[in-house]
Amino acid sequence: MSGCGTSLQGRSIFEIYENSMAAHEYDRWVTNYISVQQGLAEGRFTSEEADWSKTAFYIKEAGSTDLTPVSMKIRERNGLHEVSWIYWSYWDDGEDVYLVDDAPLAFSYDPYEGLTRFTLTIVPRASGDDPIPESWNGTLFFEEGCPLRGFDVLRNVWEWVDAHTLDVNVSGDLLVTPYGEDHGVPNPIATREIAVRQTR
Repeated sequence: MSGCGTSLQGRSIFEIYENSMAAHEYDRWVTNYISVQQGLAEGRFTSEEADWSKTAFYIKEAGSTDLTPVSMKIRERNGLHEVSWIYWSYWDDGEDVYLVDDAPLAFSYDPYEGLTRFTLTIVPRASGDDPIPESWNGTLFFEEGCPLRGFDVLRNVWEWVDAHTLDVNVSGDLLVTPYGEDHGVPNPIATREIAVRQTR
C-alpha cells in the first residue's frame, strides 16, 4: 500500500465515504480536524463543510495491517471539546451477542483558541442622529471605539445584517458587545455570537 498515511511506521486513520476513501497520518489528521473546527467557530467554514457524521472511520496501529472500525464521540467540558475514539468489540457465545466499547485514543481542543468572541446585536434605528441609549452596553460597529476594529469580520455577518434589515425594509444598526456581557437591548431585531481572529 502506498500514499499518505499508509506507512507502517505510525498510526493512521482511514476515512471511508460512499464512493471514496482517504488515509492520513493520525497526528496530521487530528491537527487538521482541530483547524477545521476552529475555522467553523471563526466562520471560515459552514457546519456542512465541517461535518464528518457520514464518514466511516478506521484506525490502523503502527506495525499492523489491520483496520479497526471506530466511532467518534464528542463532548464539551470546561470550555474544551473532548474527542474519543470508541472501539467496538463484538463476540457471540452462542446465546447472546456482547457489545463492549473502549476509548483508548482521545484528544481535546479549545475551538476558540486564538479567537476573540463578541455578541452582535441588530438594534432598531430611530434616526441617524440619535445617540446610543445609556441602557445599551455595547458599541455601534462604525463608532471609533468599536472593539472589532482591526479584526476581519467575515462576509456572512453582513449577509446576516442585510437579511434582518435591508431585505425586509427595516432600519437597524449593529451593536458590538464583548462575549458574555449583557447587550442591554430589550427588544433587539436579531442577535448572534461571532469569533474573530486579529489580522492587524
